[in-house]
Amino acid sequence: MVKVKLTSDGVVMPVLESLIAASVWPIGDGQWALGGSMLCERIADGVSASSDTITTWKDGQGVDYCLRPLTTRLPIPPYDENGIIQSRLVSFFDIGHDVFIKVKYKAADDRSTEAEAMRLVRERAPSVPVPEPIYSWHDKELERTFLITRRVHGKVVDDVWHSLKDEDREQVAKELAAYQKSLAEITAPAFQDVGGHHLAERYLLPDYDERVEPFTADELREQLRKASNGIEPPEFGPEFHLFHRDMSAENVILSGTDEARTEGKSHVHVAGIVGWRYAGFYPKFWITTFPCLPIPKYTLSATEEQLASPERTYWIWSYMQSLDRAMVELGFQNGLDGRSWWIKHHEAMGKPHPYDL
Repeated sequence: MVKVKLTSDGVVMPVLESLIAASVWPIGDGQWALGGSMLCERIADGVSASSDTITTWKDGQGVDYCLRPLTTRLPIPPYDENGIIQSRLVSFFDIGHDVFIKVKYKAADDRSTEAEAMRLVRERAPSVPVPEPIYSWHDKELERTFLITRRVHGKVVDDVWHSLKDEDREQVAKELAAYQKSLAEITAPAFQDVGGHHLAERYLLPDYDERVEPFTADELREQLRKASNGIEPPEFGPEFHLFHRDMSAENVILSGTDEARTEGKSHVHVAGIVGWRYAGFYPKFWITTFPCLPIPKYTLSATEEQLASPERTYWIWSYMQSLDRAMVELGFQNGLDGRSWWIKHHEAMGKPHPYDL
């Protein structure tokens, strides 16, 4: 049973017995303990991997590594004796030159489909730049998931968007829209995660027991009406479309941001899309509606000068606005139209506003 505590702003957060940042630590030369049950080990030149090796990989500098189980489970240092609530439930650890380990809090009975989503996209939509997942597992005793993946080199949109030229912004938005269209062409017959389980989207529906089967289109439409006391949802068809669901400025990595433009051409491109933990099959209108939800209403009337300023509150809307325009050009619904419906729907559900609407 996970200990929880209510924060001052009313958010329920888990109290972890040990810091999430203490999930990976060195135990020898070229050896790291991963969660107390796995061992990551650098393989010396001319030496074969151990017979109990789960997987191997080579980093960007040609060094070989392997993952294998520890023979004895190790305690996690250091312990958080004060029971302080973690403000961040995710930590990242570098292993070698271009591989890192992502560790995320996950209750023992929760599912983790991030690696599954990454593999699905790499197989079904190979044009979408997704980092290679090397291996993942769920340490139920520690209530954490571990994902070993290759690094995408570049800069996140969050760090550079305000300094990009308009032409570069348009290029990035068009590339992202094309990638989202490719994802949306992968469909499923129900509202579900990539593992085929019920999808808990708290911005659309009340919380449901995870034993609920995935909803068909007719069932979801009825659930949306029921949740909002009869408000009619936007139209959507019988198929559900693969959606990243968190293509925020923190999860899009760009290349070429430090290069000068040559012959009027941009070198800025989308190098990678990360953060696939919320990926699933959603109604098509949600693909453009969801990104517009966290936009404070005062930014909707922002001036061009404000949108071009380094103040994140304004330029983040510029990013979402550029992406929404590019999506509309590809035939998707305008995200602000869906947002207008969602505000009424959310109010009817009796939920507090998560944003300044």
